[in-house]
Order: sequence, then structure tokens, then C-alpha cells
Amino acid sequence: MAIFVWATKYMISTAAYQDLIQILLHPQFEKKHLTTNLQCLKKQREQLPLMKIQSHMVPINTKNTPSTSKDSTRAYYFSLIEHIQRILNNPSLSSHLYFGPGIFSNSCEELWEGDLWAESPLFGLPNIITLQDSFNCGDFVKYYSASKTIEVGRIRSFVIVNKKIATRVQRLFSYEKIPQYLRSKQHAPCLLQKLYLVEESEPFIINPSSLICCLNVWLQDQSAPPKVDFFVSKILYNYNGR
Repeated sequence: MAIFVWATKYMISTAAYQDLIQILLHPQFEKKHLTTNLQCLKKQREQLPLMKIQSHMVPINTKNTPSTSKDSTRAYYFSLIEHIQRILNNPSLSSHLYFGPGIFSNSCEELWEGDLWAESPLFGLPNIITLQDSFNCGDFVKYYSASKTIEVGRIRSFVIVNKKIATRVQRLFSYEKIPQYLRSKQHAPCLLQKLYLVEESEPFIINPSSLICCLNVWLQDQSAPPKVDFFVSKILYNYNGR
């Protein structure tokens, strides 16, 4: 009866009452842990690993508001860095987190399925070693195409495709390989080393074993390297086959 009177007097909600019952019936609950002083109860908060609540004043636009409205209020927040640290240090959560190479997916639903993750030096796979050489993200390379011809490209990232490591390549075209409608005497190269960097909407993925060797390619909007195998002065954008 005393519990009923207490719950009615203070209008205890069903959820709050159920929580109280769970505490009282818990096998680790002991009556000696109860304190009759509310201030002592509040001090127990300091023993809990709770995040520190921070605050700062936020200005309020008083336009079209009552004259009694304040022009600022206090906003409370948790530190984002501390929140992430707690997640990473939580054993029950860390086992479900992913920190491996980017995973290729036609429909990106997770962060690690996008280019940002795959090309990031923090999360993605920065390099790979094959029987031919060691290759890093960003390297210009020669590689074998599906038809076994030797092509030139730039490694964008190493991703997982069907549970195997693959290489995502940004292709470079010679003048002869660019679309006919883009060719003209004005754009005809005077040197065989001139290539066109291609931005494609669909990723071009090859097997790492198809990589042959690294090249020195000069992007002409940057400083020239000491040795140049090819140079690029223009970018071709390929979208929907055009």
C-alpha cells in the first residue's frame, strides 16, 4: 500500500515504476547501498564514467518574437571526440566496427563502400606488393588490360571486390583512343608522351596482378618532376558513355 501511495502522490510513470522494480529485484541490489540524503545520492554521479556536459551561449533571432524573449540561450552538448573515443574503447561495440580497406559496391550504403574511405590514407589500403613491384595509391602505372594490351593509368585505390583485393584505376588515354568527335588538328599532340586523364562515372577495376610497373607522369598544372615518361595537360570527362 505504501508503494501505491508513493506512486500516486508523485505521479510516477509506468516506465519509471518498472525501472524501480528492476533495481529492487536485481540480485546485486543491497539495502545498505541506499542513502537517505539526496545530496549524497547526487554525489554518486561523480563515480560514474559519464561524459562531461559542456555548454555555450547561442544567440537567438528575436525577430517576430514576444518582447519578453531573450536574445540568447545556453546550449548543452557532448564532446564529439570524447564520444568517438568511448565508442572505440567499448569492447561490446568495437568488435562490430570496420577499419579495413574500402569495399566496392554498386549501391553505397556504408561509409567504407565509398571513394572517400577507399582513398583515405587513414582507413583505406595505402599500398600493395605484387610479384612485379610495390604500388601505392596515387601511383601512375602500366598495366595489362583485359585484352592483354599495355595501358597507362593511375591507381585511385585498392578495394575489396567479392572478398578479394582489387585495384581501382583512373585510365589515361592516348590521342588515338579518345572519341573521334574530340579529335582535331588543334588538339593533336606533337609528342607521343602526351596523354589525357579520364574522369569516368563508372569505376575501372583490375586485378593487382595486372599491374606492371610505376611511371613518372607529369600533370602540367604541377611542378615538373626530374624524369618524365608521359605528361598530361587535359582531362576528359566520360559520363554515360560520352
